[in-house]
Amino acid sequence: MIEPMHNAYMDAEPISQASAARDVLDVDGPIAADLDNYEQRPQQVEMAIAVEDAFRQEHHTLIEAGTGVGKSFAYLIPAIQCALRTGRRVVISTHTIALQEQLINKDIPFLKRIMAEDFTAELVKGRANYLGLRRLTRASGRQETLFPAKIQLASLWEIEDWAYKTQDGSLADLPQEPSFAVWDHVRSDSDDCMGRKCETFDTCFYQRMRRRAIKANLLVVNHAMLFSDIALRRQGASILPDYDYVVLDEGHTVEGVAADHLGNSISTAQISHLLNALSHENTGKGILFGPDAMPAIEQVGHCRDTMDEYVEMTLAWLDAQPSFSGRVRKAILEDQPMTGGLMRLRSALSNLREGMEDEEKKLEILSMMNRCTGIAEAIDKWHKHESPSWVYWIDVRRDRRTRITLASRPIDVGPELREGLFDAVRSVVLTSATMTTTNSEPFAYVSKRLGLEDTRSMQLGSPFNYREQVVAYVESNMPDPGDAAMFLPAVCDKLAQYLSHTEGRAFVLFTSYSMLNECAQMMTRFCHMNQMPLLVQGQGLTRSAMLERFRNEHRSVLFGTDTFWAGVDVPGESLSNVIIVKLPFASPAQPTVEARIERIREQGGNPFMEYQVPEAILKFKQGIGRLIRSRTDRGIVVILDPRVCRKPYGRQFIAALPDCEVVIVKTENDAPYAKKS
Repeated sequence: MIEPMHNAYMDAEPISQASAARDVLDVDGPIAADLDNYEQRPQQVEMAIAVEDAFRQEHHTLIEAGTGVGKSFAYLIPAIQCALRTGRRVVISTHTIALQEQLINKDIPFLKRIMAEDFTAELVKGRANYLGLRRLTRASGRQETLFPAKIQLASLWEIEDWAYKTQDGSLADLPQEPSFAVWDHVRSDSDDCMGRKCETFDTCFYQRMRRRAIKANLLVVNHAMLFSDIALRRQGASILPDYDYVVLDEGHTVEGVAADHLGNSISTAQISHLLNALSHENTGKGILFGPDAMPAIEQVGHCRDTMDEYVEMTLAWLDAQPSFSGRVRKAILEDQPMTGGLMRLRSALSNLREGMEDEEKKLEILSMMNRCTGIAEAIDKWHKHESPSWVYWIDVRRDRRTRITLASRPIDVGPELREGLFDAVRSVVLTSATMTTTNSEPFAYVSKRLGLEDTRSMQLGSPFNYREQVVAYVESNMPDPGDAAMFLPAVCDKLAQYLSHTEGRAFVLFTSYSMLNECAQMMTRFCHMNQMPLLVQGQGLTRSAMLERFRNEHRSVLFGTDTFWAGVDVPGESLSNVIIVKLPFASPAQPTVEARIERIREQGGNPFMEYQVPEAILKFKQGIGRLIRSRTDRGIVVILDPRVCRKPYGRQFIAALPDCEVVIVKTENDAPYAKKS
């Protein structure tokens, strides 16, 4: 059922009834003529018309469209038509690689064929994703001095073999992930680029992509690249060709990705990698070699000593802070030695470069000089705490070698997005299956967080029949989650009962690794005895490997945290049960969360209701959304957190469930496993 359009749309100029997008999706249209058993989805048509209207009237639009609506066709069709009608470029931005590949390899080629339109689309990746042919030739010629380990040499040789075969030349096309140290020497690098003077300019994978992108009507990018481009444009540069219209799919991730890419992060690991690339501390191999390079090599050693001194200073400062949570509230260690050490190294590299005649070597050294400058300036800026509207923090990992990361983010990305995106292009469409948080003002929270003003919005339901496909069970008599000694054993009892009911085939979603690991330890024997393969995040398998095994191994149970709440698609019987252990409130001790809470409180607001609850609802809806991915899926949702029933805000979580049967479990007889014969 299509839910009514939100007032922001209904009060605006009526959407055009004559729609080219509608014609493509019509039961008598070209898609229907091409596909057997085509079923027109009213929600998809409504969304396509809204996107078409946004582009024609040049306004911004938020669209929440439930799972199964077919969002990609609903925005691609009007995007194609807009690009051809206006001659202006449209950017389609997604969060996940999987969706990018679906758009560029499947959806866009299909629409090009059935619409019979002459347009071009290009998948644009960051420069570091592409192989640099000249840099590969140079690294191959100096492999014995650059790569001390046999595994690195093997990685280089695999890249060499692949370079003769690949048409794409990007990391995603490599059969297996290369050594980071090797790829860093062979990837395309703007500082180590000769431009048109390079003999490989015409065949350069990155330059070929750039030439195609400049001619393309549609650019498919990820959010990270889009926000990196926005940040660069504020400095007078850019990554992408100019664009006038933007579609942001997976829009619920926009704020987080924007904060990451508009912010900064620098670590001692990056400094170590830079120094080892110049002259490895154990083998002496690296870019610098020969008598002329000795002063620079010596400076690398001095810089290493300076880094050790810097780490000691930072740890001493940290140890002197009582109950330190990681957040830094004011300028510290402004006389820190690391910036000076890196700039002295840059000066030594500059002196070495002045005596060189080989243009290639000069470019290589220039690239290293620019890295020194970039890291040095970032460290200096962080320690001086120059942006009062940003949050700063330190992350320390004390392993074999202590690693320190300095991070900073804008507390509120709204002003940055308003200036760099919403005020800079003609129309932005943001869409996701989860963008609303309340029934009264559905889009108010997202609009405020993203800095959107006077935007229109539309809320569309899913074509799936949740009344027939889903039952949600809310366990109301569980112990309070704050009492771990009581809550954890009760969780494991309920897990055993609900997992038995669905014979495994479940995602169990946690909010912390500590609880996940404790429950995994307590449930291992049960899962083994009941032949339910238990897949636990953080215990060796990558996310993709866990999903592959979950799909293929009957009766699997997956224990996951943050990254499994969203962006995971497991249609069919393999996933028949999603269990929410605790409501997904972000820890208030996280520096960014703490800073946002303080900002709202300073402004006289209620941070819990204005920020923490809406954020948790969005994540809650994402987690629930893992269950039903097709019209034939069936399953149950289980909520073990009793606050849904006991706290006033719990009603908002109940309201956020899809339109399904909701059972409040008060006695054992209310639960599905009690009814199973």
